[in-house]
Amino acid sequence: MKKRVVTGLFLGLVLIPAIYFGGIFYTIIALALVGVGTYEIMNMFNRKSNRLNKMKYVIPIFSVIVSAMLFRAENIVSENIDFIFSSVGIDYVLNGGIVSTEFYLGNLSLAFLVYMLFVIVILIMNIFIKNSDSNDIMACIMSLTYGGLLLGSAFALEFSEPILSDGISLWGGMLFAYAYIVILCTDMFAYFIGCKFGKHRLCPKISPKKSVEGAIGGLVCGSLIGVIACYLFGIVPFSLGEGFIEKFSYFVIVFFVSCIISVIGQIGDLVASKLKRSYDIKDYSNIFPGHGGVLDRFDSLLLAGSFVYVLYIVFRMFILGVIL
Repeated sequence: MKKRVVTGLFLGLVLIPAIYFGGIFYTIIALALVGVGTYEIMNMFNRKSNRLNKMKYVIPIFSVIVSAMLFRAENIVSENIDFIFSSVGIDYVLNGGIVSTEFYLGNLSLAFLVYMLFVIVILIMNIFIKNSDSNDIMACIMSLTYGGLLLGSAFALEFSEPILSDGISLWGGMLFAYAYIVILCTDMFAYFIGCKFGKHRLCPKISPKKSVEGAIGGLVCGSLIGVIACYLFGIVPFSLGEGFIEKFSYFVIVFFVSCIISVIGQIGDLVASKLKRSYDIKDYSNIFPGHGGVLDRFDSLLLAGSFVYVLYIVFRMFILGVIL
């Protein structure tokens, strides 16, 4: 327990300033976590296939590059932005020039093209690995997707450019903090409520200690705290809406979105537990004493954060009129 508390405090002292200040400090930490997380899952797959000995060092490099491209797609606009578009405009002023919607989409598409290129490279490389089979190929592709694309997308939220529309303000750092608070509070309350009132096992074959009562309690408490965070961070202002009915409707929408984030976060935790049980390991690694590895700490954020990132992109494209 002492190790867990000390490590938790250390992580807090490093991550909180990184999220708050952003920039190169956050970038280095986030990319390091992506690389280590990808190595952890590749190392797990390697337990049943020694043929992946070399690939477990290659795939993390691919993951870091994919994540860096995602960061670049967001950061290239938000870091230099001088003008936030209104409900009329769809362009941004960047160093005296115009940054169009197509410019942003082009950089985002480039990140996914790099991901696809690495998938092709993985397929080719596995041809030359002695006795390599389809399981090895899928292990490499899944590790790249799980670490580089999903975890990278979650961390890319920090760099997301601001959106102002009808009073709603989506700003990268605040959006990332909101998602992380929902996940953190969901996990915390699920644990305490499950210990106190848990009687019905949620997924006994995957995670015997998790209960239905804990999952529901974590969902409700995490979502309510998420709503509070959403308003306090100014993502949704208190003044939004005219009259009680309209204000309450916005509250319900934010609560519903928070519930989805909470549910997906819990599913992410179960997915990670399922993988560990399949490979007979307790933790992905011991890089954080008392906490396990990177994926042990960010398994919930991995799915939930990437979902928020996709939701954010869809919302932005809707506001910009790119999609109906």
